Amino acid sequence: MSEDIQYKYLKLSTGDNIVCKTNDDCRNLFDKNTISVSDPVVLNAVRVPRGEVLVESYIMYPWFSFSEEKTYEISTKQIILAVNINDNLKENYIGYLKTQEEKEKEDDDDPIIIEEDDEETQSLFDKLLTALGEDIHEDTERHDDFIIGRSRRTSRTIH
Repeated sequence: MSEDIQYKYLKLSTGDNIVCKTNDDCRNLFDKNTISVSDPVVLNAVRVPRGEVLVESYIMYPWFSFSEEKTYEISTKQIILAVNINDNLKENYIGYLKTQEEKEKEDDDDPIIIEEDDEETQSLFDKLLTALGEDIHEDTERHDDFIIGRSRRTSRTIH
């Protein structure tokens, strides 16, 4: 996306309300088949009673949390409303995107690798899982000087 970024609130015929970035001013949507948007975030209003008044806030979450894509093409036939967002929402949206980027960087860290000769660490790890009540089914892959393991959790009911 270029420097001509616009921050829009789109109400879609699917019922989704999204905040996104686009290069499109969304003025002549009927003349286009699609618009390109990036970093779409679902915006859901939450109303909470406080005393005699109803306080409204909103929750943000990724539109497609299962996708690594950042840019999407939306059919203009699906857009019911397209408006600019106010400065307060824009600041919150940009802050949310920064937080998500930081979380993604944290998630990309290397997995924990337990050295073969570190029996004490392995023993402590096994005791922790036992104390938590985990059944361990380990698939192990052997490499030169370390072992990579995956454990699967079993479902348990806690009363």
